[in-house]
Amino acid sequence: MPPEAMARCSTTWACQLKKQNRLFDDIKGYGALSDKKNERSGELGIRYKKQTSQRKKNVELQVTQHRRIPTFLEEVSKRHRYGITTIIGLRDGGITQKEVLFDAKTHSIDLSVKPELITSIRKYFEQYEHRIKFERPTEIIKYFGENSDKIDELLNIIHKIIILKEKYFGGKAQSQLFLQVNHDPEINDQFLKFYIRQTHYETDFFEKLDKLQEDYFADLHKYDIWILVSSDFKKITNE
Repeated sequence: MPPEAMARCSTTWACQLKKQNRLFDDIKGYGALSDKKNERSGELGIRYKKQTSQRKKNVELQVTQHRRIPTFLEEVSKRHRYGITTIIGLRDGGITQKEVLFDAKTHSIDLSVKPELITSIRKYFEQYEHRIKFERPTEIIKYFGENSDKIDELLNIIHKIIILKEKYFGGKAQSQLFLQVNHDPEINDQFLKFYIRQTHYETDFFEKLDKLQEDYFADLHKYDIWILVSSDFKKITNE
């Protein structure tokens, strides 16, 4: 990430180049000062020996950890799938890691979704990626962030749709689920939409689709949520 992009990150845990450089200089300086103080203090050095020793170990640990993070202060350290990036920074003198959304086109960080929620969603994606294809995953994560008060209900319905799809349309070899956020410009609304895609489409496809929808529509009304299951009739291959 360019330095100017990192400079825009204002959170307490995010890295700020000059601030962290000064902090690590202070850490290393403190370690040297502690050594000199111990040498000059004579008998008093015995009293502070254990405390200073522990502090010195902490300083050495932090400096060592800093060296293991190659030029983090200049760019994002790790790249995950799903448009998620891990940022490493300092908090209360310790090194922390947070997952945030990252726009590769603009080289900017999106802080609109809480890092804890992003981590949970990423783990969910990884758990179900063999059963769902997540299209434009960043949009899906933002949707969950905007509807975080209903995320448990959303995930329960999604799981039910997975089971119903496999019941009516078979496993991965016959059909696959594709999930995306559908935008409706006419009413300025968005919702989750599944597409069922198959290797080939039987004449009873719509009959099965109707049964699948009937089996989960009651949950939509119960939780005041809208998730649509449909098809664009694209064919999949199992290569």
